[in-house]
Amino acid sequence: MSGLVFESHTRYHCTCCGTCCSARWAVHATDEEKATIEALPWDEVDDPPPREFTRVKDGLWKLGKQADGLRCAYLAEDDRCVIHGRWGMLAKPSMCRRFPWQEVASDEKVWVSASYGCPGVVDGLGTPLAEHAEDVRLVCERQLSELREGASVRYPLSGDQQAPDAEISAAFAALQDGLGEDLFQGLRQLAAFAEHAPELGEPEPAQRLSERSQIPAALGYAFAFTLYADVVDPTRLLDRIKAVLALPRMLVFGHSYHSRFLRQPIDMASIFEHPGQLPEPSHRLLLQLIRARLDARHVFWHAPSASAGITRMLLQLDAVLFYARALAEDDAITHEQVLVALQAVEFNITRQTTALKLARHDPRLVKAWKDPVVARAAAQLFAPA
Repeated sequence: MSGLVFESHTRYHCTCCGTCCSARWAVHATDEEKATIEALPWDEVDDPPPREFTRVKDGLWKLGKQADGLRCAYLAEDDRCVIHGRWGMLAKPSMCRRFPWQEVASDEKVWVSASYGCPGVVDGLGTPLAEHAEDVRLVCERQLSELREGASVRYPLSGDQQAPDAEISAAFAALQDGLGEDLFQGLRQLAAFAEHAPELGEPEPAQRLSERSQIPAALGYAFAFTLYADVVDPTRLLDRIKAVLALPRMLVFGHSYHSRFLRQPIDMASIFEHPGQLPEPSHRLLLQLIRARLDARHVFWHAPSASAGITRMLLQLDAVLFYARALAEDDAITHEQVLVALQAVEFNITRQTTALKLARHDPRLVKAWKDPVVARAAAQLFAPA
C-alpha cells in the first residue's frame, strides 16, 4: 500500500488472549471516542459493563478498570473486547485500535512494525505484517495524509551526520549482516554502529563486567532512568520524592525494590551477579526483535539520531535481560521467563511516555543516549559469564 513500509521479520495474528487489555497502563479516549462508546446500544448487551470515564484533561478521558485494577472494564470473561466483538474495531478508542502496531513516520513513508509484548507477535504463527495493511491504514490515516509525494528526506544518522533514505537503507543492511546469530555478538555490533555510524565499526571483544564498580556512571544513569517507572509511580508526588532517594543507589546496582512491572521484589546486586546464560530460542527471538526494529526505522522514534536510538534500544534490551535474571533468581533462565521479561519491557518501558518526558526535560538522558561509552558498556552489561 502506497506510503506504508512493513518490516519483514514479524508475523502477527490476534490470539484473543486479552494480554493487551490487562495491563497497568491507562486507556485514553477523546471526547468523540467517549461519546461513541456511550452512544452504543448497550441495552442489547446482557450484564453490560459500567461506562465509567475519568477526566484526564480537557478533551481526554481515561476508561475504567475492573476490580483488579488491570483488566479493562470492557474486557469480557472470555478475554475478548465487548466493544470490538459487537460493533467492530472502529467503535474502540484509537489507542486500542493501534495495538500492536508501531509506526515511525517521515515526510515520505510510514514504517510499520509491531509490539513484541503481544503473544500473537512472539509466537510467529501469524501472517506477514503487510497482509494487515488495511487495518494499519485505518490507524495511520493522519500520518498517511501528511506524506509528501516525492519528498527527499535526510535522516539523522549520528549526532553530526544526516543521510538520505538510500544511504540509511545501505547502512542498516550492513548492520543487519553484521549482527550474526549470537545475541551478544549482535549487541556488540549495535554498539559499534552507534559509535562509528555511518561506517560499521568493529565490535568490542566479548567480555563481562565483573564488578559493579566497572559500570560507567553515564550507563548507570541511563539504565536507572530506563527502569524509573518500575521503581516509582510517576503520577504520584510521594513516589517521585522517593525516587530522589532510590536513584543514586540504582546507579551502582545497589538498590532493592519491589518491581511494579514484575510484581515481585528485586535485588539489583544479585541480578548483576547472575550467570546470565540464555536458552537458544531467546537468542533467536531477541535478534529477530533487533532486526525488526532496524527494518522499521524504530531507532528514529523520539530519538535525536539513529545512533542514539540504537543506544536506547540497547538499554531496553538490557532491561529484558535484567528482568529475566530477576525472574530466574538463582536458577537458569528459561525461555518462558525471557518472554515475561520481554512483555514487561515492551508494554511498560519501550513506549512509556514517562521516559520520553524525562528525555525532554533532562538533557543528561539524551546526552547518555548519544555517548558511545554508554552504547559499548550497555552491550556488555549483561553478557553471560
